[in-house]
Amino acid sequence: MRRISLVCMMIVAPAALAMTAGSARAQDCSTAAGHSTTLNGGTPAEQTFLSGGVTFTCQDGKVVRSDSAVVVQAAQQQFLIGHAYYSDKEKMLTGDRIYYWGKDKHLTAQTGVVLTDKVNGAVFHAEFLDYYQPRPGQPESKGTLYGVGTGGRPHAVFRGKTAAATAARPAAAPGKPAAPADTAATLVDADRMEIQGQKTFHAMGNVVLTRADMRGTAEEAFYSPDDEHLKLSGSAKITGQEFSLAGGVIDGTLAGNQFKDVTATFRAVLDAKDLHVKAPSLTVAFDSGQVRRLIALSAERSKRTATDGNVLAEALAQDFRLTADSIDALAPKQKIERVVAVGRAYGESQNDSIKVKMPDIASKDWLRGDTITGFFADAKPKAGARVAPRNGRSATSTARPADRPPAGAAAAPADTVERVLERIVAVGSTPPASSMYRIVDQKKPAAAPAISYLLAQRITVAFRDGQVSEVRAEGEIRGIHLEPQEKKPAKKASPADKNVAQAPKPAGSKRP
Repeated sequence: MRRISLVCMMIVAPAALAMTAGSARAQDCSTAAGHSTTLNGGTPAEQTFLSGGVTFTCQDGKVVRSDSAVVVQAAQQQFLIGHAYYSDKEKMLTGDRIYYWGKDKHLTAQTGVVLTDKVNGAVFHAEFLDYYQPRPGQPESKGTLYGVGTGGRPHAVFRGKTAAATAARPAAAPGKPAAPADTAATLVDADRMEIQGQKTFHAMGNVVLTRADMRGTAEEAFYSPDDEHLKLSGSAKITGQEFSLAGGVIDGTLAGNQFKDVTATFRAVLDAKDLHVKAPSLTVAFDSGQVRRLIALSAERSKRTATDGNVLAEALAQDFRLTADSIDALAPKQKIERVVAVGRAYGESQNDSIKVKMPDIASKDWLRGDTITGFFADAKPKAGARVAPRNGRSATSTARPADRPPAGAAAAPADTVERVLERIVAVGSTPPASSMYRIVDQKKPAAAPAISYLLAQRITVAFRDGQVSEVRAEGEIRGIHLEPQEKKPAKKASPADKNVAQAPKPAGSKRP
């Protein structure tokens, strides 16, 4: 939807409506009516009643029709009653009734109202249209669409450039394949809709936006077609095929009716494949409807402490939680590849396989630094598992034939392969980066783990199967390593060590 053409000089003009059938002044428009009656002819109160089916046809392409019409010449009032219809080169309006007050530049249409923009394919449905042309004190036109009684809420259909062009194509010839279905249309339902200045669309009250690949909800929605800008306000939420984005406000740009860049503010939350992010400000870049990159900012960094408090950005990616002043996640084709946390960065593992109760400071593996970067990769297939075919050939990991799935078993699609945390790099100067991780004795997996605390300018932690496999430190290195204290079994007392009670001897007996 590139521009919203509303009703300009609708029913327009004395040249079209303020004439009677057979008028000598019908220079630009012709009139056809079954019956014509004029009252108070030649006076300021002159009224003309047209009935039996009325049609005004103008040389500039305007067409006006209704079952009957009333024209009040002096007051510049025109009323179309019954199956009212107006059309020009750019737009079309239909409804049971269309009333126009020329002096006030005010038009209303009611009952089954349909407004169509022929240029971009936008269509509006409502039970009542209230429209004002530009006038003193109101430099721009304004149209409001309402739902009345049980007639339902206003409904709008917007189409992008491609969809509008498709809608304008002629029907396919018999025997020829039909044109592809219009899947790029955006449907909008709301309690009320406004079109301001023929450029800005505003929907209010329980707004619902629906596309083939997306659904959005909010209390209000604003759309500016000139810069393809969409804003959802008030408990806003967008749900795509593999993601959802929520916030107090969602503000974005469109490209061909698809999201290009979106910023959510006030308790923004993104849920996508392999990634969950919360932040006071969250900007998401899309590519063909999929999340490609996101940047989350803390309240301080986004200057939103007054509304959100001193909250950091937070990301949870494959059982590893990151908090920082800013988090930049790269996810081409919605597959998490790299996450960079900058400023007060802290990360901790959420996948804790250690069952031994530990002090809080040692209850999780963690890192801290000025910057923390996490790198992700596809999980390696387990022995015997089939992987996605490459170059038309099916690749199977090495395993005995008996362990392999039966021939013809479906291979996992490439986009369903699990992403896993491969390594994390923490960097710090003053203070240096720090880490605490636990080491389980594989020979005694149920025993308490060893604890290693490390300080360095750069710390790299590698993972294998969700557990720490290697730690490397660079720069000035300090740290401490603690091994669990083994509990020695209690020593059994020998007979010589026992305090054996002796029976008392009779009186008068001598001790040896």
